[in-house]
Amino acid sequence: MRAAALVFDLLLGACPHDMRREYGVAMRAHFASTVREGGAAAAFRAYADVVLSGLGERVAMLARDVAFALRGMRRTPVFALVVILTAAVAIGANGAVYGLLANVVLRPLPIAQPDSLLALWEVDSVHGYTSEAFTYEDYEALRRDTRTLETIAVLRPVSGTLVGAGGPPLSVRGASVGGDFFAAYAARPQLGRLLGARDERDATPAVVISDELWRTRFGGDPALVGRTVRINDTARTVVGVAPPRFLFADLWRGQIDHADYFVAMAPGAARRTGHSVLVVARPTAPSGAVDADLKRIFASLAVARPDTGAGLSARAVHVTDAILGPMRPSLVAVGLAVLAVLAVACANIANLFLSRGSSRAGEIATRFALGASRRRLLTQLLTESTLHVAIGGVLGLALAAVLVHAVAGLIDAAAPVIYLQHLEPDWKTFAATGLSIVLAALLAGAAPALALTRPDLVSAMKSADRSSAGTGRRLRGALVTLEIALAIAVVAAAAIATRSYYDLARQPLGFDTANVTVAFVGGASPRRYDTAARADALLQAIRARVDATPGIASTAWALTTPFIGESQTSFRVEGAHYAPGNEPIADVDTVSDGYFGTLRIPLLAGRDFSRRDVPSGAAVAIVSRSFAERYLGGVRAAIGRQLTAEMSTLDVPVRPRTVVGVVGDMRPHVATRAAPTLYAPLAQIPNLSWVKLVVRTPLNTQQVAEAVTAAVGAADATMPRVTATSLEHERAVDALDRWLTDVMLAALAAIALSLAVAGIYAVVSYGVARRTREIGIRAAFGAGPRAIVTMVLRDALRLAAAGIVVGLVFAGLAAWALKEFLDVDAPVDALTGLTVLAIIAGSIGIAAYLPARRAARVDPVVALRYE
Repeated sequence: MRAAALVFDLLLGACPHDMRREYGVAMRAHFASTVREGGAAAAFRAYADVVLSGLGERVAMLARDVAFALRGMRRTPVFALVVILTAAVAIGANGAVYGLLANVVLRPLPIAQPDSLLALWEVDSVHGYTSEAFTYEDYEALRRDTRTLETIAVLRPVSGTLVGAGGPPLSVRGASVGGDFFAAYAARPQLGRLLGARDERDATPAVVISDELWRTRFGGDPALVGRTVRINDTARTVVGVAPPRFLFADLWRGQIDHADYFVAMAPGAARRTGHSVLVVARPTAPSGAVDADLKRIFASLAVARPDTGAGLSARAVHVTDAILGPMRPSLVAVGLAVLAVLAVACANIANLFLSRGSSRAGEIATRFALGASRRRLLTQLLTESTLHVAIGGVLGLALAAVLVHAVAGLIDAAAPVIYLQHLEPDWKTFAATGLSIVLAALLAGAAPALALTRPDLVSAMKSADRSSAGTGRRLRGALVTLEIALAIAVVAAAAIATRSYYDLARQPLGFDTANVTVAFVGGASPRRYDTAARADALLQAIRARVDATPGIASTAWALTTPFIGESQTSFRVEGAHYAPGNEPIADVDTVSDGYFGTLRIPLLAGRDFSRRDVPSGAAVAIVSRSFAERYLGGVRAAIGRQLTAEMSTLDVPVRPRTVVGVVGDMRPHVATRAAPTLYAPLAQIPNLSWVKLVVRTPLNTQQVAEAVTAAVGAADATMPRVTATSLEHERAVDALDRWLTDVMLAALAAIALSLAVAGIYAVVSYGVARRTREIGIRAAFGAGPRAIVTMVLRDALRLAAAGIVVGLVFAGLAAWALKEFLDVDAPVDALTGLTVLAIIAGSIGIAAYLPARRAARVDPVVALRYE
């Protein structure tokens, strides 16, 4: 019997508190009587009855509370609309941002077992940088000496031209891979087999093609395995087809990538040419043990190769961190900002409910006096606030879906990234929005409900003086302080980030992007163009035909161009002495004559490259102003100096180069500063794999692509079509991530400021309404409109002062975080600080002045008669 009664007491919890308080004793007594008469069967019936009755009463109570809240919304439509719109904006912004963040951070990378895959980074302690690239010899040492890595995958992106196979020459993206590459990614062939250790060891002419290329170019022919195809004028045997949508980590580009074909890396050629490779691995030990193992291996290499291995080490990071790591500071900044917006909105809504609730003090006190419990009133008030927020949340969900579509479309159109393609509102967006609704309902409704259910019954029942402070005065002040402080923090963060970007963006790039198109030319046969002279002859033939095209102002070749690719090399200046491994490093580019004129980079001293700088001629170089000033004693002193850079290709060895010119500095990226740069003539170090033709012309990119394709076809019919892009487009893509961050911060700052201003306005308006009698008396005793306005403004500014002080502290923390984690190099200088304060103070002043002016127009006779 005691156990049955205990179970009944537990199930009684399904009933509302008031029901248990009023009828609990009688229900327990009835249960005991029923069990004594009917036994176990009666007990189970009683259990079911009490649960069903309790839940039914809770549903009925909720229905009554919802109906009461709806009647209240009909009586105060303006109040309801303001609350709903405030909640919709804040919840929609939170749902969109956190839905996007969840898609970026929580969506697993589309590769096999990404959580157990490590990316290896080379660390140069001498020059203070970390690189994605290893030499092939480093990779061999890792594979030979490791104790903690089970499978090591090595990759080097390449390009090629597929000739034949039932179509015109086709430019294809390839990957030269090690024998364990596919094993590291746990790949299984779609057809045939994949490359293995024997292919790497023996440098077999095997090729694995992608599933997409197999279907589009070869029609999905199952008999393709064993056939010969020609890639880069080399016959290769197709041994297999990669699995559908096979992707891998491309650490150079910092994203997940794909390839059209895969060939085995040739160890001999890789050692001879010093190929840089990307390395990922699957470990057999924790990451700390892997790092220790890498340090041991590179310490041994430093002893064996003191000239090249000094100061080098390596570390391991998870592939997910390697790909997404650079994005996380921006994501965190935007996430914190949008959370601050939600907090401001909740404080605003709470203040609105407090202000309205003060006018209901008599009603609440009466209900207390008639026996209503505090818990019952809390439930009703929370239902009212939750209903307002929930309706706003539904609108916010639609807003979140629109925002996600807009941002995803912008990302897809401007800078397609495989793991971010086709982002759409999904369950993550809905979950983030739902969580925002719950959080907003709790934050916005709890504080007013708790404050309003602690009324002064005597004052309320006597209809106390309306000039009194009213319910929740201190709480309203605290909420206004919080709103202003958070708004200042978000506005300051947006101002600092925008100012930093503006300072960089307004600085001259050092070149002119207008009317410049970059055409990507590749696919030349490495067999036919196996010497620098032959490669140079091909480039000159193509360029000559493009120059003859009407509308083309000037052209030039380059391996890398602003916003598209970058490269660095170590070098030695004649007469300077360096310890092993301590050679300086600079940005490097290989360009043809006319490059600086085409991009309008000024020539400061000496001469430009010319047709005299042929492969067999004297080795020359041009340096930037910062290079000349840092390493060569100045612009004029640089001319004639000799230096040796680690630059070689085809039959051209590394050799000393004479500086023949100095050009102006240029910034290869919008958000970076100029770096010392070394230029070599492309004719002396040709590279047909990645070459680009820079064209100054008013023609559009499609017209340029057609013209260059025609010139390429005339020079070599086996080369594929050309693609092109404009430097203006690449500039926009280059700045996209920073621009998106700044725009989102600015939008959130505007929302936070608007909500804070609305909160100030609501509180001051409420205060004026509460002090109508006092203001009427002051006016009756001679106080003029100016005095009344000053009084109201003074009280409002006193209310806002605490928020401004706290907000300045928050702004300082935001500035520190932006500098520390986003590398935003814009100090909180006087201009930025005064601008933020002016925006906040002006907004607060306007929000307070409007009700103050209304107060100054109070007719004392009407006010006193009303009271």
